[in-house]
Amino acid sequence: MFFQVKKMNEYTSQEELVEEFDKFDIIIVGSDQVWNVENDGFTPVYYLPFKLKARKITYAASIGVSQVEKLKEYSVYMDDFFLIEYKRRKSKKNFRRMYS
Repeated sequence: MFFQVKKMNEYTSQEELVEEFDKFDIIIVGSDQVWNVENDGFTPVYYLPFKLKARKITYAASIGVSQVEKLKEYSVYMDDFFLIEYKRRKSKKNFRRMYS
């Protein structure tokens, strides 16, 4: 089995990003700060909020209790992920709270 790992370029449009991502079978986003809405560099693009041919997976996702309400508006994007791998058990509980 061969895995192609590629460092991403900078893209100026969602169309460019989707075109690049559709070349792969799996797209992995991570790690623990990727979905931190309180991070100065946060962008909804980290949720891959567009349809892809590739399966979407997170690596070491983590959210704090204070972020649960803020993240609810982004939960619709999380539904499209094939796998969400959590960094901590507490994060898994917080993600479940988001959906209740």
